[in-house]
Amino acid sequence: MLIGPSIKLKFIGVDSGRLARLEFSSNRHLKLVSPDIALSRDISAESPESPARYEVVLSVNQRISVNDIVEIAIVAVKGEQVRLGLEAPDEVHIFREEVHAEILQEGFKASRKEGEDAPEKPRRPPRELEDEPPPE
Repeated sequence: MLIGPSIKLKFIGVDSGRLARLEFSSNRHLKLVSPDIALSRDISAESPESPARYEVVLSVNQRISVNDIVEIAIVAVKGEQVRLGLEAPDEVHIFREEVHAEILQEGFKASRKEGEDAPEKPRRPPRELEDEPPPE
């Protein structure tokens, strides 16, 4: 799953205790906070080739905040399936990777048909999802 332009969320699996294992990665900055599991991590990627990565284990009803703008909760765990709840502002786009790839492909095809060089630029995401952490 893609969150904004630079954050990936990957479902790894379910542990024996019905705990969902999620991996967050970003080629920029990643701030993860969860009062439910006493987690507060601020991670910067070394480079786009070596993104920041962090694995989290959550049970049903536990939440995690990503870059202070997106909230993710484990809603249900059923066998090897996990239902996620996501809260994000309207300007933050969240897509499954394959859906995002289709959207990009359709935009490219449409721009070629209209004789344009590139599809229209998307709106700029919130700073918290785009750049390095703000200076203190």
